[in-house]
Amino acid sequence: MNCKPGDLAIVINSCAGNEGRIVRCIRLTEYSGQTLPDGGRENCAVWEIDKPLPDFLGLYGLYIGDYQLRPLRGLPGNEHFVTQSRKSLPRPTPVTGPVTINHRWEPA
Repeated sequence: MNCKPGDLAIVINSCAGNEGRIVRCIRLTEYSGQTLPDGGRENCAVWEIDKPLPDFLGLYGLYIGDYQLRPLRGLPGNEHFVTQSRKSLPRPTPVTGPVTINHRWEPA
């Protein structure tokens, strides 16, 4: 088992692009598996986390496998660094009006 209850952890393995996201492990669940992209099930320890993450179907959930996480404990200043980093990120600007996407690619 990688994490313990209350640990901050970084996502290191995700088929939905969640690598690098930081979550807090709330509790180990009785849920013993995850659905894989091919529809199969994987038996693993599963954590309830503090914020929802998208899965490979685009649905948001509060559960992630222990094997997908690396705990961030034991690093000096860890808690301060993570909370300050989150606070310093700019808020996203909402898009208003129509959005035009240029699909034409030109080499540099």
